[in-house]
Amino acid sequence: MRLLSPLRVFFRRNIMSMAERSSDVDENYKLAIAALNGLQTNASVLDEIRRTGDQNPGTRLNAFRQCAERIGLKGQRLDQLNAIHVTGTKGKGSVCAFSECILRQYGFKTGFYSSPHLLEVRERIRLNGRPLSKQQFAKYFWECHDLLEQTKEQDTGKSGAVEVVNNKRASPTYFQFLTLMAFYVFLQEKVDVTVMEVGIGGTYDCTNIISNPVVCAITSIGYDHMDILGDTLSKISWHKGGICKPGRPAFTVSQPAEAMSTLVTRAVELKASSLQRSPDLSSYPGHFPELGLAGDHQRLNATLAAQVCRTWLRETGHWTQNDDRPMQSNLASSLTEAEPFVLPQQFYLGLRSCYWPGRNEVLRRPGVSYYIDGAHTPESLEACTKWFKQVSGEEANEIGVPITKVLLFNTTGRRNQHILLTPLLDCGLEYAAFCPNIADSTVVSGDQLNFMTSFSEQLNRTRANERAWVELQLGLPPHSLTSPTVTSAQSIGQAGLGTSTGTTKTVAFDCIAHSLHWATGGRQALPSSQTLSPPPSPTFPTSLSEATHIQVLVTGSLHLVGGVMGLLGAEVDSL
Repeated sequence: MRLLSPLRVFFRRNIMSMAERSSDVDENYKLAIAALNGLQTNASVLDEIRRTGDQNPGTRLNAFRQCAERIGLKGQRLDQLNAIHVTGTKGKGSVCAFSECILRQYGFKTGFYSSPHLLEVRERIRLNGRPLSKQQFAKYFWECHDLLEQTKEQDTGKSGAVEVVNNKRASPTYFQFLTLMAFYVFLQEKVDVTVMEVGIGGTYDCTNIISNPVVCAITSIGYDHMDILGDTLSKISWHKGGICKPGRPAFTVSQPAEAMSTLVTRAVELKASSLQRSPDLSSYPGHFPELGLAGDHQRLNATLAAQVCRTWLRETGHWTQNDDRPMQSNLASSLTEAEPFVLPQQFYLGLRSCYWPGRNEVLRRPGVSYYIDGAHTPESLEACTKWFKQVSGEEANEIGVPITKVLLFNTTGRRNQHILLTPLLDCGLEYAAFCPNIADSTVVSGDQLNFMTSFSEQLNRTRANERAWVELQLGLPPHSLTSPTVTSAQSIGQAGLGTSTGTTKTVAFDCIAHSLHWATGGRQALPSSQTLSPPPSPTFPTSLSEATHIQVLVTGSLHLVGGVMGLLGAEVDSL
């Protein structure tokens, strides 16, 4: 929880009154997004939290629980969601997507909450696999907003309630509000099953106010968000294992020994009824279907989703196959492997038809193919590299013309760009472009506004990413090269762009639109807003502008992926 500044309190109240007067759907949606953006934690506050550390995560979770109760989201009501709760470092979104798609094949009404969004915020809350409409989003946003406003004094002075500092009440943060709203929407819409993806970690994540999920799942664990979760697999796994609940079954996948040991310990501490490892796909009877999500790593996610869905069906009385054996009821200190089973037709259809945008996706245009994957951890970038080499090679053999390969990359936060970029050295990339997660430097959608980092910080991160790539290309130690501090879009165009390493040419721009225009040798046109603001130098290399076919690998950040997909014409309601 965090306090709103007086300016933002004033801003939100005025936004609210405007929304009450607006009957236009698009305008009402924009007003809702503007008010939501007022809840973002700004860069200076985040810097202070990183400097001093997160001292009271449990208190903040209790405060969030108080907010949930203020809008009617008490424990017994949340039990009605029949939730599947999923955490992990990589693959949790895919496991959620597989699970939602399988259960939808049975005719259940599904609710699915995930993050981040690619194009518009409403993607995060889905009904029957579809993002909320603008009208639905605005309606439920203002209902939740009003309930919080109307009850803002009811828990003043209570222990563990929302903090009151200098007579100013705290408000939910951006992610917390969306989580409250997701719970509220799913209850109002009377979904049969809710699939909830954890934001960060698990133990103190605000989705963890779910006290009685039907089943929990923990995907592959690796190194990410280490400034919050810790710098060892054991520390990270302690947070992930915190979603286990008394008397409820949980599943995971093969993990490093350190991570698995901690997960088992946490499951015992939290009195989970069981923690089982999902079996390999090859052990299931019959032929496992071709998966709707590309990449060998999705096999791990698919078997986890299959186990989760069978358990959900069994626990809710909807499993009809005559293969039931008693669920493991006593969690031993060592892990057991879940049993493979004959997949019902609904599982085949769900696994095969599942679509999760921005993950291992190929978009083809005349003369250009975009290989899009939001990988942003060391392990997921290794998987991305393997996938890209395979599918780009297949395309090259199929079209039989010379191929030019270009990287479009960004990473954010405190992630180590040298570690993330290292696997990509094996992709045969001839050019590389770097940019912040800003689609268009002249027009910014409210859905894409980010107050959590400054523009100059984003530009400097872009330069650091570019510098790391050059150092890796030249075989230099990290931070061997220096570059000037970048404070504006103009200076980034003058800070050593077009660096030649002898093998790969690198450039950096102030937005995705300029980078994409350059990476495709001009094939991807600039948006209309940029026609009066041409990209800064350098111009296209001749070998790029005259290339017969270009393969652009877009990776490192889901926000980058969303910006690219938007510029390529993706529509929210098709995601």
